[in-house]
Amino acid sequence: FSDVNPLSKNELTIIKKKIFQTIKKKDFIDEPFEIARNFQTPDDLFNYGKESLRNLNYSEAENAFRGFVKKYPKDENIPNAYFWLGESLFVRESYPEAVLAYGEVIKSHKKHEKAPASLLKIGIAFSNLDKKKESCNALKKVLKQYPDSERDILKKTNYIIQEKNC
Repeated sequence: FSDVNPLSKNELTIIKKKIFQTIKKKDFIDEPFEIARNFQTPDDLFNYGKESLRNLNYSEAENAFRGFVKKYPKDENIPNAYFWLGESLFVRESYPEAVLAYGEVIKSHKKHEKAPASLLKIGIAFSNLDKKKESCNALKKVLKQYPDSERDILKKTNYIIQEKNC
């Protein structure tokens, strides 16, 4: 993820530290595991996360996807789980955490269908954090690394690049 993460090492360390401080809180770490235990199959848990997201129950969706990636780290839906976790965090304006979730898609699943959208969302998240340089770097990488991605992704990427004068 270092090749697509335009954050400095110091900024990344600070973000990770904040996330791990949050994770250490009992209520936060127990809930994903509690949710994961209630489902018999990876698909059931993943679908529960998606349904929670559709119902705008972001906290529940995030816990389901966090539980999913911990309980089923080798499942074929891992990149989708990270993407949807990122989406939920993004909607709640938890941009640093969203960048990390989307970054997992890029880091470990570069060729996955969600990779171009993940990189685009990283660029938008950095823009929302007033990190123009990092935003522009991520957006330009969408065009460079995924020139054949969906038309809507390319169109939106080009629009933002022009809008931000990248």
